[in-house]
Amino acid sequence: RHLKEIITEAIQSKHVMARFGGEEFIVLLPNMDGNAAQVVAECMRRKVLEHTFQTESRSHKITISLGVTEKNEADNIESILQRVDEALYMAKAEGRNRVILK
Repeated sequence: RHLKEIITEAIQSKHVMARFGGEEFIVLLPNMDGNAAQVVAECMRRKVLEHTFQTESRSHKITISLGVTEKNEADNIESILQRVDEALYMAKAEGRNRVILK
């Protein structure tokens, strides 16, 4: 199985996932507040951590770091992306394999 399939299992069909940059994905969770989105992100993180990925020569585990934010009334796409990017980098700086809500 691929990473995309594992993440897709953690979200509902009304949610949208897309590759965003080289090694990043973005998941849109409409009508969900930040705390609920953080729960979904934690489910994704756990599912990836528990999965063993297979290559031709070996099996291995990977981890993911996730940044989460909630859209505010005054937000535009740039402010949302900036906040979620900051949350992602905080997750990486704090040791990776974690979810940060900002």
